[in-house]
Amino acid sequence: MRRMIDLMKSVSIRVQLIFFSVLMSCMIGGIAFFVLHWNAKALQNDSEYMNYIFKINKLYQIQEENGKYLYQVVKTLDEEAKMNLRQQITESYELLKAVELSSVSVDSNVRIRVTRYLLKRFENHVEEVIWLRKFEDNGTDQVEADSSYYVIYMESLDILSRITTYLQEILRLSVEENREFIEKASQNNKRLKNLIIFFVCIVVVASISFCIFFSNYVTGLIKRIASMTKKIAKGSEKHEIMSMAGPKEIQELTSNFNQLLDTIYELNGKAEEKVKLELRLSEEKLEKMKVRELLKESQLQGLQTQINPHFLFNTLNVISMTALLENADQAYALMIALSKFMRHYLKKVKSNVPLEEELDMISQYLYILKARMGEQFLYSIQCDVKTKEIKIPVFTLQPIVENAFKHGIEDQVEQGRIDIRIKERNRSLYLSIYDNGKGMTKEEIDSVRKKLRVHDVDFGDQAHIGIENVGYRLNLVFENRVKYYVRSSSRKGTIFTIQIILE
Repeated sequence: MRRMIDLMKSVSIRVQLIFFSVLMSCMIGGIAFFVLHWNAKALQNDSEYMNYIFKINKLYQIQEENGKYLYQVVKTLDEEAKMNLRQQITESYELLKAVELSSVSVDSNVRIRVTRYLLKRFENHVEEVIWLRKFEDNGTDQVEADSSYYVIYMESLDILSRITTYLQEILRLSVEENREFIEKASQNNKRLKNLIIFFVCIVVVASISFCIFFSNYVTGLIKRIASMTKKIAKGSEKHEIMSMAGPKEIQELTSNFNQLLDTIYELNGKAEEKVKLELRLSEEKLEKMKVRELLKESQLQGLQTQINPHFLFNTLNVISMTALLENADQAYALMIALSKFMRHYLKKVKSNVPLEEELDMISQYLYILKARMGEQFLYSIQCDVKTKEIKIPVFTLQPIVENAFKHGIEDQVEQGRIDIRIKERNRSLYLSIYDNGKGMTKEEIDSVRKKLRVHDVDFGDQAHIGIENVGYRLNLVFENRVKYYVRSSSRKGTIFTIQIILE
């Protein structure tokens, strides 16, 4: 037995669990077979007795129906009632025969024979009543008390009453004769219930005992390994887990763990040198990042300075034309708009400005364009943003609006329009500029998209003051969190949208 236990401990945990599962399955299967066999035997005895009672009860019900059918025959000579009555009598003979075969008591057999005799008399009386009823048929549905068939009809009812009485006697004798059987069946059911509870308790206790034993066994092995690993973790000296007797998985675990320790000790030396090298590289990388940030700031400010002479020239040209054509009040209003615009522009030390400040600047610029074009030009600005403190690069919108006005609206005969829509959706800021100008060709759209993807700009090249300037500054500030969408149709206008994904 001891050898068997040692053998079981040496096999894998999986095999041990399979063995236990097979053992428990055999135990449960044996208990189930025993219970089902016992129950089947009890059910067979119960079934025979209940079938016997059912046949007697069925005979009793048939006699009640026979009385109803007989009354219908006497009253109306209904053919269906006559057919049903004869079928019921035939069925009563068959049931009496089956009851007689199942009966074991002399008293019950005597009463069954008397019932058969009475049933035969009832059958004869029925046929006689039918014949007399036809013979004395007066064409009405009334049952005449002084007719000859009425006397036979009353005798038939008396026979039915006597049959019912004998059936009740047979049922009473059956209950008395089988009282011992009923009590025994009740005792067997109780015994079966107790056995089931007993066997279930055995299975549950056996399962719990095995689970407790097996969990303690496996937990003990794991705790032994854990205590050894704690010793290894406390000091830097080399330790080794000794091979442990036990399941195959534990033996493989200790062997693989020893190999892992050898690898760890070998890599520790290399790791220390690598950490020192990475620390030195991190310091160098940090210095490079500081230099890159300073370069980015200088690039932004350099790009902003490109806008000054170009925009100032165009604005002064508009003001001079307006002063020539209109009164001094209009020129004064334009100068106010220009001063606000320039005040916004001169904040060159900031690479980013609040959205509200950028919108104020572009509204002044559009006012200047409106003063130049009159009723030939309309504009609108709508901002649907929860907070206008979101910051974007300075002069993000002005070059795009200027491009839309210059290339789309300025030379057209129809009334021009520029609409600016700002909205915030799903943690993204959308800046859309729409114009109803002449639109762009596919080649022109591709050229704009190419300019928006630039990552380097020549500060001395005046061609980069417009769209390319905006794209470079946005890419420099937001990197991969900015997207551009350009849609245009000939003679229908252009929509330029900038999506900035907010952090």
